[in-house]
Amino acid sequence: MVYTSGTTGEPKGTMLTHGNILSNVRGAVERFGISEKDTLVSFLPLCHMFERTCGYYTMLFAGAAIAYAESLDSIRADIQAVKPTLLIVVPRVLEKVYNAVVEKVMTGSALGRRLMLATLRTYSKTARLRAKGRPWGFWLGLRHWLLGQLVVRKLKALGGGRVRLIVSGGAPLDRRLARIVRNLEFDLLEGYGLTETSPVVCSAMPGDNKVGTVGQPLPGVEIRIGEADEVLVRGPNVMKGYLNKPEETSKAIDKDGWFHTGDQGRFDSSGNLIITGRIKELIVTAYGKNIPPVPVEQAIACSEYVEQAMVIGDRRPFLSALIVPGRLVLEGFARDKGIPTQDFGALLDHPEVVSLYRNEIGKALENFAKYEQVRAFRLLPDPFTVENGLLTPSLKMRRPRIELAYRSHIDRMYQES
Repeated sequence: MVYTSGTTGEPKGTMLTHGNILSNVRGAVERFGISEKDTLVSFLPLCHMFERTCGYYTMLFAGAAIAYAESLDSIRADIQAVKPTLLIVVPRVLEKVYNAVVEKVMTGSALGRRLMLATLRTYSKTARLRAKGRPWGFWLGLRHWLLGQLVVRKLKALGGGRVRLIVSGGAPLDRRLARIVRNLEFDLLEGYGLTETSPVVCSAMPGDNKVGTVGQPLPGVEIRIGEADEVLVRGPNVMKGYLNKPEETSKAIDKDGWFHTGDQGRFDSSGNLIITGRIKELIVTAYGKNIPPVPVEQAIACSEYVEQAMVIGDRRPFLSALIVPGRLVLEGFARDKGIPTQDFGALLDHPEVVSLYRNEIGKALENFAKYEQVRAFRLLPDPFTVENGLLTPSLKMRRPRIELAYRSHIDRMYQES
């Protein structure tokens, strides 16, 4: 019995059987080719089914080794010591690693910045040519090899140098970040699932993944798209029901055995599932516009100056956002501008800092529709964490709690605008 994360409502006790979990384990071993030759560094919470099934039961079933990180602060050192072949992550972890690398590069030497930019451009170009089956040419190939030795080899060394698969799940992965990681020749696979499905529903195939999709169903699992584009799932991985909640169970699992996920999606031309939003998280503005908040939040969070972002706007005239800055990068910006950094709260109210974030948000959302633009925002000195109750153990935002905690900030944003 495992309780749902409760990101949008009351947690419910999900009743999972041995058969539910075992079907997922067998499917994962087959999909990812896991064997006794593999080693995993585990750092996600075992109370979450993603880690429990994929990082624990699946490893034991396949005879693989599990190394448990000593703490969240020691993950980098633990990975370098263990040299794993597999990593299981949630997008928030990948974002933090990426932001840490960007921060180190941006605060380092000019040569380091130029090398990183050249690497990203070169590897992006070679990835596009590889996807089209076209040759690189001598000079591009030489540049690719040289930057691989100077930059990419060091990046791979951060993961121990032996990682063959990185599996991301638990929340949507930003497409830009996924593309960057894959262009650098890490085999990053995105999957999709829920506690109620033990948890994996589908995932990309190793060596055959498409950015923006969560791949195809595991063996024995069926998916179809229902009313309002809702993703429906049927198979041996679907729960028995919710503990002591027969009405909730009957709403979730219909008479034909289809589990109603509450997520919206569609299939691409190759049969890969694309998750487009979550029905309960959907923002409906005062003008009747339906906006999934996650793509907007992900775009904003791609800025090196942003640590976390949550978009608000349900029954409001426009979108606003609560933003947690990337503190070290912001303080570096402030020092370059001669702005005092001793009082972080005062720094967040400085006109040049506010202008910086307004510009960052504008750049991030330049390809979004007019009604998807964020017109007001507040910079917060403290991050959303598991400890303060604003994140779940799997690092998802508890939206109702965050809105309640910052109600006065939110109301002020709309009054001032």
